[in-house]
Amino acid sequence: MSESKSIDTLRQSFTLDYYDQESNEAFIQITKLYNNVQLSEILFLLPKIFTFDEIAPVMHLIIGCTLIKLGRSTAGLREVGYAICKAQDDKTRKEFLKTLAFAFIQYLNDPVMAKNCLGEYMDISRGNITTEADFQNMQNEVIELDKNLKNSKPEVVVIKSFEEQVLELSKMKQEELFDDDSFTGKSLIVIRYLHQCESELSRWANDKRSKNSPLRILIEAIFTFGPLISYNSIFKFEPVLNKYMSNLSQFQKKRSFSMFPIKEETLDPTFSHIHVIRGFVSMLRHQYKEAVSYFDQANFSEEVDLLKCYCQANDVEFKKLKSSLAVVSSSSFGSNDSFKLFTIAKLHERLMMQHKFKKHRSDEFFASMKFFITGILCLPVDDLYYCEYYDKMLDLLIRRKSEIEVITFFYILRNYYGLKSEYNYLYIPNLVYDYNCDDKIMERIQEVLKNLQDKRKIECKETFLIEYWYEHHIEIKGKVPNPIEVVYKQIVHD
Repeated sequence: MSESKSIDTLRQSFTLDYYDQESNEAFIQITKLYNNVQLSEILFLLPKIFTFDEIAPVMHLIIGCTLIKLGRSTAGLREVGYAICKAQDDKTRKEFLKTLAFAFIQYLNDPVMAKNCLGEYMDISRGNITTEADFQNMQNEVIELDKNLKNSKPEVVVIKSFEEQVLELSKMKQEELFDDDSFTGKSLIVIRYLHQCESELSRWANDKRSKNSPLRILIEAIFTFGPLISYNSIFKFEPVLNKYMSNLSQFQKKRSFSMFPIKEETLDPTFSHIHVIRGFVSMLRHQYKEAVSYFDQANFSEEVDLLKCYCQANDVEFKKLKSSLAVVSSSSFGSNDSFKLFTIAKLHERLMMQHKFKKHRSDEFFASMKFFITGILCLPVDDLYYCEYYDKMLDLLIRRKSEIEVITFFYILRNYYGLKSEYNYLYIPNLVYDYNCDDKIMERIQEVLKNLQDKRKIECKETFLIEYWYEHHIEIKGKVPNPIEVVYKQIVHD
């Protein structure tokens, strides 16, 4: 019996009659997609399914197996494990364990864990033995299952690149599910621009007339301010891009000495575009000093200023932070854009490290935290980098030796939103991971978590940042998720 057949068997024998009609319809839909191996399309149903008051264990199983097949093993095993724990009877639990055992063999290449599943399967079976015939049936079942597991062949799990995942949206005609301002929507816009730019450069390299200016297209992509990972394909056509810009620069220099008028199309793309593009490519490589030198040569614009301030915020050698902070703070561009807010937060963090006086350091700390909080709350729901941003905040809190209850609250937020991000359509391997910090601090966090779980009274004096997050969540995103609401009320006593 293969892993997928195990799910087929459950579909025929397991009903959701005790759930509402919406859950039943979703179950039928998700099972059909799974059996037709339309795994990516199941991901589009998850936001709706996770709004249900109760999700059937078998749906958790199918979701888990889908994620495992797509290479998202951590989230997949979490879902399958939850399904096994919540199975309504031993017969169903055994079927789920059988499914998990095949998943370990076929997709995770872990025969030891498959054996562990077989052992648990036997333990459940032993608990239901009342006669000699029951024992014989159990023994035959286990022998047959063990044989099938040994005959099962591992399959190669291919995790698609970020670019491939984005472009697949067009093939599946699912682009309309994502707004242009969403993480996925912006990634799609950027990658389309880059493909168009690459196509125009390819025409130029083959001595064909370009339909559109490659550099202007690239500037449009850069000023979209999409996720930085969506720009990685620039590196694929960087050699021809550099050649194109070098040729253009040489041509412009020659034309500047000409007695004849320069046609308008000859001046487009401009030197300014070239400097912005070279600066942006350096920024992607974390060569911030070099990037700033290019941006300084470009024509003035708020977009270029923001890119330059971002580089200065991340360049430890740059010292004139107050002037950068003034520039980016006074800019009207992207007032609610997370990229801008995180840049301001980083500048305040750098200023905090520069100040000698405690009060000044404290002021910069709170300013940095406020902008990090607002930046996170302005992130689209499908953003993949929640863990990374919350990690920056936790590092700040720990460095300042904030109360452990405050640290724990933001640690809970980090894990909550980090785990949610694993169920988005887009996926980046190893982006969600366990938070690492000093062992003693981690022990204290676990102690507070245990007290919260036991519903003990939590004493916390410095609740300002927690309240700031809570109030701004309501203002920006609306109602606070119930699990976070519960924790908030345990820590912040009205």
